[in-house]
Parts: sequence; structure tokens; C-alpha cells
Amino acid sequence: MTTPIIKIPKAIFKAYYFSLRAQHYDQLGSVKKAMGLYLHAARLFTSTMKKFPKFAYFPLWAEQTRLVIARLKHLNKELTPTSETSQTLSNKEPAKSKEEQTLTALVAQSIVTPNPNLTWADIIGLDQVVEELQKLIFLPLQRTELLQGNITTPRTVLLFGPPGCGKTHLVRVLASQVNVPVYSISAATLLSKWMGESQKMVHAYYQAAWANSPSIVFIDEFDGLFGSPSHASSGSEASTTAIQIQKELQQH
Repeated sequence: MTTPIIKIPKAIFKAYYFSLRAQHYDQLGSVKKAMGLYLHAARLFTSTMKKFPKFAYFPLWAEQTRLVIARLKHLNKELTPTSETSQTLSNKEPAKSKEEQTLTALVAQSIVTPNPNLTWADIIGLDQVVEELQKLIFLPLQRTELLQGNITTPRTVLLFGPPGCGKTHLVRVLASQVNVPVYSISAATLLSKWMGESQKMVHAYYQAAWANSPSIVFIDEFDGLFGSPSHASSGSEASTTAIQIQKELQQH
């Protein structure tokens, strides 16, 4: 079966990249940097939509542009408070702690940068897998009208196979096609020797994913969080941390 190829304008990938970077600085509290990037994204979105008014993904671009401009206006109001809002500045949320800033930076670094040169055609020998990914993830995100009534899609997809079979490459291509944030996390990154740190990291990743939904969270080497039953029952520090991460994942 031949996989259809949809060529998305390169400017759209740049626009999404700028908006993702803007969200990163926005979360860190760097308002001016965030505004500059949001502005770049808005200009690219609007100029591309003028060139391709009949493109299939036009409604998605329009919605993303609306969100970017709305956030840009909100930040602009924060920089130029009125006499009424200036009286309430002391009641604003406290600045993020160093720990929260570190977690925010880690989350931002995990976002897969879309590559306009990657397409489904770059995946060789995995036609059935590509077809399933398109059916379960790609099409529902691009064609929301397909999910009407009681029609739903799975929230979780498991990619399995030996190292080097193309699982991570599949995710890179997917990230370059779906036009939504894709967070790529290594299981080793989540495992921390400090009590409670792993749960905080999982919570930070999913909090960002929900805030920027629709989005995708890809956990690489997922089996490393579980291991064998005998290892899990050994009571070791590593197995205890893994169990805590599993509980945190179940909550999301």
C-alpha cells in the first residue's frame, strides 16, 4: 500500500518552532523574549495562510495563530499595566523557584524540533506501522471532524522492537507531520536517586503536555521503568523509584 505524502510548507514548521520556543521562555518568565518569538510565529502563520487559503490544515493553522496572538496580547498587557492592574501586582503569583525553572528547562529541551525534510516516505520497510500511526494519531489530530459521536482513539500506543529497528525515527517523522508539540523523554532521565524527584519530573512533563494539548509524550526505553517481576519485588532503590514513576504515570 502506498503511503500518501502531504507536503507542508516549510514556513509552518518554523512558525511552530518559534511558538514552542516562545512557550519555553514564557514559562521561564522571560516575557520580552517570549513576545518576540510569538510575534515571529504569528507573522509566519498569517503569511503562509494567505498563500495557501485552501490547504487541508488551514483550520489548524488558524486556531494556532489565534492562540499565539491571544497570548501575545496578554503578555503585552502585563508589560504595560493600567492604573487598576498596577495596584494588584503585589498579588501576582510568586516567581518560580530554581527547581521549577530547572524542570521547565528540561521539559523545553525534550520537545522534538520538526524537520521539514522528514516525511512518511523516509520510513522504509514499516508500511504497516506507518499506516497504524497515521490511523491512530496523525489523522485524528489533523482531521478532528473524524472524531464525532462515540468515535474515539487510543490514548496510548506502544512501539516495540529491538534497538535500531526505527522506533525513535518514527517519532521524529511523526513530530514533523502532526504540527503539535511532541515531548521525547528517556526513561533514564526520569530515574533519579533522590526521593520524589522522579514523580516531580513526570508531573512537569505531563503538566506541559496538557497545557499545550493536543500534544504527544514519547517515552523512550519505556521497559526500563518496569523490568522483570523478580527485579520489581526485590525492594531495591531503583525498583522502588520505578514503582513510584508507574503510579505517577497512571494518574496521567
